[in-house]
Amino acid sequence: SWNTLRGTLLKNRLSEEEKARLKEQFSELTKQPVLMEGTEGVAKGKNLIIMQVESLQSFVIGLKYKGKEVTPNINAFMKEASFATAVYNQTGPGNSSDAEFLVNAGLYPAASGVAYTRFAGNRYEALPTLLRQHGYSVLAIHGDRAGFWNRGHMYPALGIDNFISRKELKNDEAIGMGLSDRTVFNQSLQLLKKEKKPFYAFIVTLTSHYPFNFQGLAKKSGFDSGEFEGTVPGDYLSAIHYFDTQFGRFLKGLKSKGLYKDTVIIVYGDHNAIPKWDSPTLGRLLGKSISTDREWRNISKVPLIINIPGVKKLKQDKSLALGLINLPSAAASLLGFEYRAGLGTNIFAKASSDSPVIFRNGSYITKESYVKPAEKRAVNLRTGQELSYEAFAEQTKKVAEILALNDKILDYDLLPFFLKGTGNEK
Repeated sequence: SWNTLRGTLLKNRLSEEEKARLKEQFSELTKQPVLMEGTEGVAKGKNLIIMQVESLQSFVIGLKYKGKEVTPNINAFMKEASFATAVYNQTGPGNSSDAEFLVNAGLYPAASGVAYTRFAGNRYEALPTLLRQHGYSVLAIHGDRAGFWNRGHMYPALGIDNFISRKELKNDEAIGMGLSDRTVFNQSLQLLKKEKKPFYAFIVTLTSHYPFNFQGLAKKSGFDSGEFEGTVPGDYLSAIHYFDTQFGRFLKGLKSKGLYKDTVIIVYGDHNAIPKWDSPTLGRLLGKSISTDREWRNISKVPLIINIPGVKKLKQDKSLALGLINLPSAAASLLGFEYRAGLGTNIFAKASSDSPVIFRNGSYITKESYVKPAEKRAVNLRTGQELSYEAFAEQTKKVAEILALNDKILDYDLLPFFLKGTGNEK
Protein backbone atom coordinates (compact mmCIF):
# COMPACT_ATOMS: atom_id res chain seq x y z
CA SER A 1 0.00 0.00 0.00
CA TRP A 2 1.00 3.65 -0.33
CA ASN A 3 1.52 3.88 3.46
CA THR A 4 4.00 1.02 3.41
CA LEU A 5 5.81 2.45 0.41
CA ARG A 6 5.92 5.92 1.95
CA GLY A 7 7.24 4.30 5.13
CA THR A 8 10.03 2.62 3.18
CA LEU A 9 10.96 5.86 1.47
CA LEU A 10 10.98 7.69 4.80
CA LYS A 11 13.12 5.10 6.55
CA ASN A 12 16.10 5.80 4.31
CA ARG A 13 16.28 9.39 5.36
CA LEU A 14 17.38 9.29 8.99
CA SER A 15 21.10 9.91 9.47
CA GLU A 16 23.11 7.94 12.03
CA GLU A 17 23.74 11.19 13.97
CA GLU A 18 20.02 11.90 14.10
CA LYS A 19 19.30 8.33 15.27
CA ALA A 20 21.95 8.62 17.98
CA ARG A 21 20.52 11.95 19.14
CA LEU A 22 17.00 10.50 19.31
CA LYS A 23 18.24 7.44 21.19
CA GLU A 24 19.84 9.70 23.78
CA GLN A 25 16.65 11.72 24.13
CA PHE A 26 14.68 8.48 24.51
CA SER A 27 16.92 7.04 27.22
CA GLU A 28 16.78 10.36 29.09
CA LEU A 29 12.96 10.32 28.97
CA THR A 30 12.67 6.67 29.98
CA LYS A 31 15.03 6.79 32.97
CA GLN A 32 13.32 4.94 35.79
CA PRO A 33 12.09 7.44 38.42
CA VAL A 34 12.28 6.95 42.17
CA LEU A 35 8.92 5.45 43.15
CA MET A 36 6.69 6.07 46.15
CA GLU A 37 7.46 3.59 48.91
CA GLY A 38 5.21 0.55 49.10
CA THR A 39 4.36 0.54 45.40
CA GLU A 40 7.23 -1.33 43.75
CA GLY A 41 6.66 -5.08 43.40
CA VAL A 42 3.70 -4.93 45.78
CA ALA A 43 1.73 -7.28 43.47
CA LYS A 44 4.58 -9.62 42.50
CA GLY A 45 3.39 -12.89 40.96
CA LYS A 46 -0.24 -11.80 40.69
CA ASN A 47 -2.43 -12.08 37.59
CA LEU A 48 -3.31 -8.84 35.84
CA ILE A 49 -6.65 -7.89 34.30
CA ILE A 50 -6.77 -4.56 32.50
CA MET A 51 -10.28 -3.64 31.47
CA GLN A 52 -10.96 -0.90 28.94
CA VAL A 53 -14.53 0.27 29.37
CA GLU A 54 -16.18 1.81 26.32
CA SER A 55 -16.92 5.53 26.84
CA LEU A 56 -16.67 5.42 30.64
CA GLN A 57 -16.18 8.99 31.87
CA SER A 58 -15.44 10.19 35.37
CA PHE A 59 -18.46 12.45 35.79
CA VAL A 60 -20.81 9.47 35.75
CA ILE A 61 -19.09 7.70 38.66
CA GLY A 62 -20.75 8.46 41.99
CA LEU A 63 -23.52 10.27 40.11
CA LYS A 64 -27.06 9.84 41.37
CA TYR A 65 -30.03 10.53 39.15
CA LYS A 66 -33.44 10.79 40.85
CA GLY A 67 -31.84 9.27 43.94
CA LYS A 68 -30.52 6.22 42.09
CA GLU A 69 -26.80 5.50 41.67
CA VAL A 70 -25.79 5.18 38.03
CA THR A 71 -22.71 3.06 38.87
CA PRO A 72 -23.26 1.32 42.24
CA ASN A 73 -20.78 -1.49 41.48
CA ILE A 74 -17.97 0.79 40.28
CA ASN A 75 -18.59 3.03 43.31
CA ALA A 76 -18.15 0.04 45.66
CA PHE A 77 -15.11 -1.19 43.71
CA MET A 78 -13.50 2.27 43.99
CA LYS A 79 -13.93 2.26 47.76
CA GLU A 80 -12.14 -1.09 47.92
CA ALA A 81 -9.46 -0.13 45.38
CA SER A 82 -5.83 0.65 46.18
CA PHE A 83 -5.83 3.63 43.81
CA ALA A 84 -8.50 5.63 42.03
CA THR A 85 -8.30 8.90 40.20
CA ALA A 86 -9.51 10.73 37.12
CA VAL A 87 -7.04 11.04 34.26
CA TYR A 88 -7.10 13.25 31.18
CA ASN A 89 -8.28 11.79 27.90
CA GLN A 90 -5.30 11.68 25.50
CA THR A 91 -6.84 9.86 22.54
CA GLY A 92 -6.81 11.16 18.96
CA PRO A 93 -8.92 10.13 15.94
CA GLY A 94 -8.23 6.46 16.77
CA ASN A 95 -10.54 6.69 19.83
CA SER A 96 -10.67 3.25 21.54
CA SER A 97 -7.64 1.98 19.62
CA ASP A 98 -5.60 5.02 20.71
CA ALA A 99 -6.48 4.29 24.34
CA GLU A 100 -5.31 0.68 23.90
CA PHE A 101 -2.08 1.98 22.37
CA LEU A 102 -1.48 4.42 25.25
CA VAL A 103 -2.10 1.68 27.82
CA ASN A 104 -0.22 -1.24 26.25
CA ALA A 105 2.61 0.55 24.42
CA GLY A 106 2.93 3.77 26.41
CA LEU A 107 3.11 5.77 23.18
CA TYR A 108 1.06 8.73 21.95
CA PRO A 109 -1.45 8.39 19.11
CA ALA A 110 -0.17 8.99 15.56
CA ALA A 111 0.23 12.60 14.37
CA SER A 112 -2.16 11.85 11.52
CA GLY A 113 -4.34 8.85 10.81
CA VAL A 114 -4.47 6.05 13.36
CA ALA A 115 -1.48 4.22 14.87
CA TYR A 116 -3.35 0.88 14.87
CA THR A 117 -3.82 0.97 11.11
CA ARG A 118 -0.67 2.83 10.04
CA PHE A 119 1.96 1.24 12.27
CA ALA A 120 0.88 -2.36 12.85
CA GLY A 121 4.04 -3.44 11.00
CA ASN A 122 6.33 -1.85 13.59
CA ARG A 123 8.24 -3.73 16.28
CA TYR A 124 7.16 -2.73 19.78
CA GLU A 125 8.32 -3.76 23.21
CA ALA A 126 4.89 -3.28 24.70
CA LEU A 127 3.64 -4.27 28.16
CA PRO A 128 2.26 -7.65 26.93
CA THR A 129 5.68 -8.54 25.46
CA LEU A 130 7.43 -7.64 28.73
CA LEU A 131 5.00 -9.77 30.75
CA ARG A 132 5.39 -12.72 28.37
CA GLN A 133 9.16 -12.49 28.80
CA HIS A 134 8.52 -12.89 32.53
CA GLY A 135 6.41 -16.02 32.17
CA TYR A 136 2.94 -14.52 31.93
CA SER A 137 0.39 -15.93 29.52
CA VAL A 138 -1.27 -13.09 27.60
CA LEU A 139 -4.73 -12.85 26.06
CA ALA A 140 -7.12 -10.19 24.80
CA ILE A 141 -10.90 -10.62 24.85
CA HIS A 142 -13.25 -8.42 22.84
CA GLY A 143 -16.75 -9.04 21.48
CA ASP A 144 -16.02 -7.32 18.16
CA ARG A 145 -14.58 -8.75 14.95
CA ALA A 146 -10.77 -8.89 14.80
CA GLY A 147 -10.58 -6.63 11.75
CA PHE A 148 -12.11 -3.65 13.55
CA TRP A 149 -9.37 -1.03 14.12
CA ASN A 150 -6.98 -3.62 12.64
CA ARG A 151 -6.68 -5.32 16.05
CA GLY A 152 -6.02 -8.69 14.40
CA HIS A 153 -2.69 -7.32 13.13
CA MET A 154 -1.85 -4.87 15.89
CA TYR A 155 -2.34 -7.20 18.87
CA PRO A 156 0.46 -9.60 17.82
CA ALA A 157 2.73 -6.57 17.24
CA LEU A 158 2.05 -5.52 20.84
CA GLY A 159 2.85 -9.01 22.11
CA ILE A 160 -0.73 -10.23 22.55
CA ASP A 161 -0.47 -13.70 21.07
CA ASN A 162 -3.95 -14.90 21.94
CA PHE A 163 -6.82 -12.70 20.73
CA ILE A 164 -10.28 -14.04 21.47
CA SER A 165 -12.60 -12.00 19.28
CA ARG A 166 -16.22 -12.34 18.28
CA LYS A 167 -15.29 -15.20 15.97
CA GLU A 168 -13.94 -17.37 18.81
CA LEU A 169 -16.68 -16.53 21.30
CA LYS A 170 -20.14 -18.02 21.56
CA ASN A 171 -22.47 -15.56 19.82
CA ASP A 172 -25.31 -15.95 22.30
CA GLU A 173 -26.19 -12.28 22.82
CA ALA A 174 -25.37 -9.28 20.65
CA ILE A 175 -26.24 -5.67 21.42
CA GLY A 176 -25.32 -2.88 19.02
CA MET A 177 -21.82 -3.28 17.59
CA GLY A 178 -20.97 -6.72 18.90
CA LEU A 179 -21.41 -9.22 21.71
CA SER A 180 -22.99 -7.86 24.88
CA ASP A 181 -20.93 -7.09 27.97
CA ARG A 182 -22.91 -9.77 29.79
CA THR A 183 -21.84 -12.58 27.47
CA VAL A 184 -18.26 -11.28 27.12
CA PHE A 185 -17.86 -11.22 30.92
CA ASN A 186 -19.45 -14.67 31.33
CA GLN A 187 -17.15 -16.17 28.73
CA SER A 188 -14.12 -14.29 30.11
CA LEU A 189 -14.69 -15.94 33.49
CA GLN A 190 -14.64 -19.40 31.91
CA LEU A 191 -11.50 -18.57 29.89
CA LEU A 192 -9.62 -17.08 32.85
CA LYS A 193 -10.43 -20.01 35.10
CA LYS A 194 -8.60 -22.27 32.61
CA GLU A 195 -5.78 -19.85 31.70
CA LYS A 196 -2.20 -20.68 32.73
CA LYS A 197 -1.20 -18.52 35.73
CA PRO A 198 0.04 -15.87 36.06
CA PHE A 199 -1.89 -14.27 33.20
CA TYR A 200 -2.39 -10.82 31.73
CA ALA A 201 -5.90 -10.47 30.31
CA PHE A 202 -6.81 -7.35 28.37
CA ILE A 203 -10.62 -7.12 28.23
CA VAL A 204 -12.33 -4.51 26.06
CA THR A 205 -16.06 -3.82 26.53
CA LEU A 206 -18.38 -2.60 23.80
CA THR A 207 -22.03 -2.24 24.79
CA SER A 208 -21.73 1.32 26.13
CA HIS A 209 -20.61 2.60 22.72
CA TYR A 210 -21.96 5.83 21.25
CA PRO A 211 -24.85 6.53 20.49
CA PHE A 212 -25.86 4.52 23.64
CA ASN A 213 -29.35 3.73 22.36
CA PHE A 214 -28.92 0.29 20.78
CA GLN A 215 -32.07 -1.72 20.45
CA GLY A 216 -33.02 -3.54 23.65
CA LEU A 217 -30.32 -1.86 25.74
CA ALA A 218 -32.58 0.50 27.73
CA LYS A 219 -34.84 -2.40 28.67
CA LYS A 220 -31.92 -4.60 29.77
CA SER A 221 -30.46 -1.71 31.72
CA GLY A 222 -33.65 -0.80 33.56
CA PHE A 223 -32.36 2.68 34.35
CA ASP A 224 -34.88 5.51 34.22
CA SER A 225 -33.24 8.62 32.75
CA GLY A 226 -36.42 10.65 33.19
CA GLU A 227 -36.66 13.89 31.23
CA PHE A 228 -33.30 13.10 29.59
CA GLU A 229 -34.59 9.92 27.98
CA GLY A 230 -33.84 9.96 24.26
CA THR A 231 -31.01 12.51 24.64
CA VAL A 232 -27.40 11.38 24.24
CA PRO A 233 -26.51 12.05 27.92
CA GLY A 234 -29.72 10.34 29.12
CA ASP A 235 -29.13 7.24 26.99
CA TYR A 236 -25.54 7.28 28.19
CA LEU A 237 -26.59 6.95 31.86
CA SER A 238 -28.71 3.97 30.91
CA ALA A 239 -25.90 2.31 28.89
CA ILE A 240 -23.34 2.79 31.67
CA HIS A 241 -25.78 1.45 34.26
CA TYR A 242 -26.05 -1.69 32.12
CA PHE A 243 -22.26 -2.02 32.02
CA ASP A 244 -22.07 -1.47 35.78
CA THR A 245 -24.51 -4.31 36.47
CA GLN A 246 -22.48 -6.71 34.32
CA PHE A 247 -19.23 -5.52 35.90
CA GLY A 248 -20.65 -6.28 39.36
CA ARG A 249 -21.53 -9.80 38.21
CA PHE A 250 -18.03 -10.25 36.76
CA LEU A 251 -16.38 -9.32 40.08
CA LYS A 252 -18.67 -11.77 41.92
CA GLY A 253 -17.69 -14.44 39.39
CA LEU A 254 -13.96 -13.78 39.91
CA LYS A 255 -14.49 -14.16 43.65
CA SER A 256 -16.48 -17.37 43.37
CA LYS A 257 -13.85 -18.90 41.04
CA GLY A 258 -11.09 -18.02 43.51
CA LEU A 259 -9.37 -15.65 41.04
CA TYR A 260 -10.06 -12.31 42.72
CA LYS A 261 -7.57 -12.67 45.57
CA ASP A 262 -4.66 -13.32 43.19
CA THR A 263 -5.44 -10.69 40.56
CA VAL A 264 -4.63 -7.03 40.08
CA ILE A 265 -7.64 -5.44 38.40
CA ILE A 266 -7.21 -2.16 36.53
CA VAL A 267 -10.29 -0.48 35.09
CA TYR A 268 -10.28 2.68 32.96
CA GLY A 269 -12.47 4.54 30.50
CA ASP A 270 -11.08 4.88 26.99
CA HIS A 271 -12.32 8.33 25.90
CA ASN A 272 -15.13 10.91 25.95
CA ALA A 273 -18.69 9.70 25.76
CA ILE A 274 -20.62 12.86 25.06
CA PRO A 275 -19.78 14.76 21.86
CA LYS A 276 -18.82 18.39 22.33
CA TRP A 277 -21.88 19.66 20.45
CA ASP A 278 -24.08 18.13 23.14
CA SER A 279 -22.27 19.71 26.08
CA PRO A 280 -25.24 22.03 26.88
CA THR A 281 -27.47 18.98 27.56
CA LEU A 282 -24.73 17.37 29.67
CA GLY A 283 -24.33 20.66 31.54
CA ARG A 284 -28.07 20.68 32.29
CA LEU A 285 -27.93 17.08 33.51
CA LEU A 286 -24.97 17.79 35.81
CA GLY A 287 -26.11 21.28 36.79
CA LYS A 288 -22.87 22.94 35.72
CA SER A 289 -21.53 25.08 32.90
CA ILE A 290 -19.41 23.38 30.23
CA SER A 291 -19.02 26.27 27.82
CA THR A 292 -15.26 26.92 27.84
CA ASP A 293 -12.42 24.76 26.57
CA ARG A 294 -11.11 24.54 30.15
CA GLU A 295 -14.46 23.28 31.49
CA TRP A 296 -14.60 20.78 28.63
CA ARG A 297 -11.06 19.49 29.42
CA ASN A 298 -12.07 18.98 33.05
CA ILE A 299 -15.28 17.15 32.20
CA SER A 300 -13.43 15.00 29.63
CA LYS A 301 -11.55 13.08 32.29
CA VAL A 302 -11.77 9.30 32.40
CA PRO A 303 -11.49 7.13 35.50
CA LEU A 304 -8.49 4.96 36.31
CA ILE A 305 -8.97 2.46 39.14
CA ILE A 306 -6.35 -0.02 40.33
CA ASN A 307 -7.18 -2.74 42.83
CA ILE A 308 -4.52 -4.96 44.36
CA PRO A 309 -5.98 -7.59 46.68
CA GLY A 310 -4.90 -7.01 50.26
CA VAL A 311 -3.35 -3.60 49.52
CA LYS A 312 -5.33 -0.73 50.93
CA LYS A 313 -3.92 2.50 49.54
CA LEU A 314 -1.08 3.11 47.12
CA LYS A 315 0.81 6.35 47.67
CA GLN A 316 0.78 8.85 44.83
CA ASP A 317 2.16 12.36 44.39
CA LYS A 318 -1.06 14.33 44.20
CA SER A 319 0.48 17.20 42.23
CA LEU A 320 1.01 14.97 39.21
CA ALA A 321 -1.46 15.40 36.34
CA LEU A 322 -2.00 12.00 34.70
CA GLY A 323 -3.13 10.42 31.46
CA LEU A 324 -3.45 6.82 30.27
CA ILE A 325 0.13 6.93 28.95
CA ASN A 326 1.28 6.74 32.58
CA LEU A 327 -0.32 3.34 33.10
CA PRO A 328 2.01 0.71 31.51
CA SER A 329 5.10 1.61 33.55
CA ALA A 330 2.95 1.70 36.71
CA ALA A 331 1.35 -1.70 36.03
CA ALA A 332 4.78 -3.22 35.34
CA SER A 333 6.36 -1.82 38.49
CA LEU A 334 3.50 -3.06 40.70
CA LEU A 335 4.21 -6.57 39.38
CA GLY A 336 7.94 -6.07 40.01
CA PHE A 337 9.16 -5.26 36.48
CA GLU A 338 10.56 -2.19 34.73
CA TYR A 339 8.81 -0.95 31.63
CA ARG A 340 11.21 1.16 29.57
CA ALA A 341 9.72 1.24 26.10
CA GLY A 342 7.07 3.91 26.58
CA LEU A 343 7.07 7.69 26.98
CA GLY A 344 4.84 8.04 30.05
CA THR A 345 6.19 8.57 33.57
CA ASN A 346 5.12 6.05 36.21
CA ILE A 347 1.96 7.06 38.12
CA PHE A 348 3.82 6.27 41.35
CA ALA A 349 6.87 8.41 40.59
CA LYS A 350 8.01 10.72 43.37
CA ALA A 351 7.40 14.41 42.56
CA SER A 352 8.32 14.78 38.95
CA SER A 353 6.62 18.09 38.32
CA ASP A 354 8.02 18.44 34.83
CA SER A 355 6.09 15.43 33.57
CA PRO A 356 3.11 17.02 31.81
CA VAL A 357 0.02 15.33 30.38
CA ILE A 358 0.43 15.83 26.65
CA PHE A 359 -2.39 15.89 24.12
CA ARG A 360 -1.98 14.99 20.49
CA ASN A 361 -2.65 18.56 19.30
CA GLY A 362 0.39 19.84 21.22
CA SER A 363 -1.49 21.31 24.17
CA TYR A 364 -0.62 19.98 27.62
CA ILE A 365 -1.39 20.16 31.33
CA THR A 366 1.30 20.61 33.92
CA LYS A 367 0.15 20.47 37.54
CA GLU A 368 -2.95 22.65 37.19
CA SER A 369 -1.98 24.81 34.25
CA TYR A 370 -3.46 24.13 30.84
CA VAL A 371 -1.15 25.36 28.07
CA LYS A 372 -2.25 25.73 24.44
CA PRO A 373 0.72 26.55 22.18
CA ALA A 374 -1.49 26.81 19.07
CA GLU A 375 -3.24 29.77 20.70
CA LYS A 376 -0.23 30.96 22.73
CA ARG A 377 -2.39 30.82 25.85
CA ALA A 378 -2.18 29.34 29.32
CA VAL A 379 -4.94 29.10 31.89
CA ASN A 380 -5.38 27.77 35.42
CA LEU A 381 -7.60 24.70 35.13
CA ARG A 382 -9.23 25.18 38.49
CA THR A 383 -9.96 28.89 38.45
CA GLY A 384 -9.94 29.75 34.76
CA GLN A 385 -7.48 32.56 35.44
CA GLU A 386 -5.27 33.49 32.45
CA LEU A 387 -1.56 32.81 33.02
CA SER A 388 1.53 34.14 31.31
CA TYR A 389 2.12 31.94 28.26
CA GLU A 390 5.80 33.01 28.16
CA ALA A 391 6.38 31.47 31.58
CA PHE A 392 5.94 28.03 29.99
CA ALA A 393 8.38 28.54 27.09
CA GLU A 394 10.84 25.88 28.31
CA GLN A 395 8.11 23.33 29.01
CA THR A 396 6.38 23.98 25.66
CA LYS A 397 9.62 23.30 23.80
CA LYS A 398 10.07 20.05 25.71
CA VAL A 399 6.51 18.91 24.94
CA ALA A 400 7.00 19.55 21.22
CA GLU A 401 10.22 17.49 21.36
CA ILE A 402 8.47 14.57 23.06
CA LEU A 403 5.72 14.48 20.42
CA ALA A 404 8.32 14.74 17.64
CA LEU A 405 10.24 11.83 19.19
CA ASN A 406 7.03 9.79 19.38
CA ASP A 407 6.41 10.42 15.67
CA LYS A 408 9.97 9.46 14.71
CA ILE A 409 9.58 6.22 16.70
CA LEU A 410 6.43 5.39 14.72
CA ASP A 411 7.59 6.61 11.30
CA TYR A 412 10.97 4.89 11.43
CA ASP A 413 10.20 1.90 13.68
CA LEU A 414 12.96 2.97 16.07
CA LEU A 415 12.20 1.05 19.27
CA PRO A 416 14.45 -1.96 18.50
CA PHE A 417 17.33 0.45 17.86
CA PHE A 418 16.62 2.46 21.03
CA LEU A 419 16.39 -0.63 23.23
CA LYS A 420 19.44 -2.41 21.86
CA GLY A 421 21.85 -3.15 24.68
CA THR A 422 19.46 -2.13 27.45
CA GLY A 423 18.51 -5.73 28.27
CA ASN A 424 14.99 -4.75 27.30
CA GLU A 425 14.95 -6.02 23.77
CA LYS A 426 13.65 -9.47 22.83
